[in-house]
Amino acid sequence: MKNKISKAVAPGFGGDITVTVEVDDEKIVSCKAEGPEENSYKAKQALQEIPAKIVECNHTQVDAISGATVTSDAIMLGATIAYN
Repeated sequence: MKNKISKAVAPGFGGDITVTVEVDDEKIVSCKAEGPEENSYKAKQALQEIPAKIVECNHTQVDAISGATVTSDAIMLGATIAYN
């Protein structure tokens, strides 16, 4: 898999979350999550931290942010769909 950029949408707590994943040679080199309807502090924390963990671990399933499980799960689902 060379330089593939894919997007996927998954339902979050407040609305849809769009996840963009860039893969180069089967390594996740970037991940971005956008969820404008996710308004709580914890959900915003998940939107920042989960994509960073995904890149760091090179895996779409990472530990969720406590208090933002639905948002965390949506980001991981979107990343999994985009990766595949």
